[in-house]
Amino acid sequence: SGVRFWIERATVWQLTDSAGNYQGQAAMIPEVKFIRDNA
Repeated sequence: SGVRFWIERATVWQLTDSAGNYQGQAAMIPEVKFIRDNA
């Protein structure tokens, strides 16, 4: 959509399986601020 926003206070986790193999990331983003373009 092209809408720009600023992320505040994000928490990112590295996810692993029971053998310790990397499986990806997860994030919690409790607050965003939309950025206005001055165009």
